[in-house]
Amino acid sequence: MPVTINTNSAATIAKNNLNSSNAMLQKSLNRLSSGMKIVNPSDDAGGLAVSMKMSAAIKRTDAVNTNLANGVANATGAANLAALTQSNATGAIENVATLRASNGAQSSQLNFRLRHADH
Repeated sequence: MPVTINTNSAATIAKNNLNSSNAMLQKSLNRLSSGMKIVNPSDDAGGLAVSMKMSAAIKRTDAVNTNLANGVANATGAANLAALTQSNATGAIENVATLRASNGAQSSQLNFRLRHADH
């Protein structure tokens, strides 16, 4: 006697349709519960690509703003340093002029200072 496997093709088709309907229902419930139209990348690939492109543009803009702020801070610091250096140089020139106007003993002090200023 041959072995027979009882199959009900109508029941199998109905089961597959039920599984498909349940999957679509779950997807709709996920969208409703999240309040978003796009929950997964598979929901809207084009929209996801646009969103990712805009996010990248925002990050680049933030990086540009940070770099500009750093550049302004560096320029301000350099300007302050230049002003300080100029002020120090002016003071040094005034000291030299004062020493040169003094007597010979101070002139030897000036020569000593000028020789050892780099050290």
